[in-house]
Amino acid sequence: MKIPTLLSIMPLIASPEFGRNGQALWGFISGILSGLFLALSMVFVRKAHDVERVHIFPLMLLIGIGGVVSLLLPTILLNGENMLPAGFEQIGLLLVYALMTQCFAWGLIAYSIPMLSLALTGLLLLTEPVAALLIDYMVLNKPINEVQWFGVVLTLGAIYLGTLRGTER
Repeated sequence: MKIPTLLSIMPLIASPEFGRNGQALWGFISGILSGLFLALSMVFVRKAHDVERVHIFPLMLLIGIGGVVSLLLPTILLNGENMLPAGFEQIGLLLVYALMTQCFAWGLIAYSIPMLSLALTGLLLLTEPVAALLIDYMVLNKPINEVQWFGVVLTLGAIYLGTLRGTER
């Protein structure tokens, strides 16, 4: 299954947000762009390992700092008044997402990139929305509806079929 097909499944996972939040479309688009840039950073990690074996954590630190620096000005211009968390609850939610989906998952993916094909790595990156939904459900007690669970099943099924297709070649 191709990435555009998988992207058409992702709105199923995010569907309830479109009814509750007027900015959900912007969040969805920025999430897709974020995933694209994450995949691009993983390509650079892979290419760096092709040239020379590098230590993953300093490399990921440099990539993270580069991302922060490149997005700081657009963030200030587009939404500077909401850039910082407003309270302890928002700080806690930010930490949960940052530690679980970004640091832990991103670290595992970056660590395994030299051992996996880029196609498989790209497919694995598509599990991030599923992981975020599971964190919402299990850690943050957010209600998840049937359409979202269906989106999770379709996404994981598409990723599985994509990995099968890669092994047939």
